[in-house]
Parts: sequence; C-alpha cells; structure tokens
Amino acid sequence: MTGLSRSFGASVAADRPLLSASRDGRLVWSTPQAAGLLALGLPRAEGTAVLPPEIMAIAFSEGGKEGAATARIGKPGGPPIDVAFVGRLSADEYLFRLVTTICQGTEASLRATYSLDCA
Repeated sequence: MTGLSRSFGASVAADRPLLSASRDGRLVWSTPQAAGLLALGLPRAEGTAVLPPEIMAIAFSEGGKEGAATARIGKPGGPPIDVAFVGRLSADEYLFRLVTTICQGTEASLRATYSLDCA
C-alpha cells in the first residue's frame, strides 16, 4: 500500500471531506463525505465533475503554499462550502478540504446538506 493509499484510507476512516483534482480542475477522487457535500452539483466536462476556476486558483496562489487560501462554493438551497487547499499530491494532483457551517440545526437542513432522503 502506497503512502497516498494509506493517507486516503485514513482520511475516509477519519470522516474527512477531502477531494483531489487535476491541474485543469477535474475531480480525481473524493471521500464519501466530500461527495455528499458536493452532491448538488459541480459543472461537468465529459462526464467528470470539474472544480470552478476560482477554486483551482487557490492551489496556485501564493506559490501553492498549503493552507494559503480558501474559496467558497455556493450551493443553491444549501449552506456555502469553503474549500481550502491542503497540498499537492503529485505534479498534477491537488488536495482540497471542504468545510461547511450549518447555521440552522434542523433536520431538513442536514438532509439538504448531505443529500439524505429518508424513505
């Protein structure tokens, strides 16, 4: 198991909303928590989710320093999601952490945020 695989597995186990994207913004992988937060939609290119250019710009700002900047994704009908650059995984792969703040602790708000449907 490579260091990256161990890190990814540990992140999933630690319940972290993380994702990685290629230099052009295409989503490479995401933890289930990040996928739930992004479920209301990112633009798609050739069937692959794509991070908006303003999100990718934070990976290249300030020399790509880890934790250098954050950007916000606005979700229709949901809370905003702050995206923080964590670091580079490879020459063409960038790691991001998602953070959301739920202002109302209602059940409906949680369902909308995590795309839950109680049957």
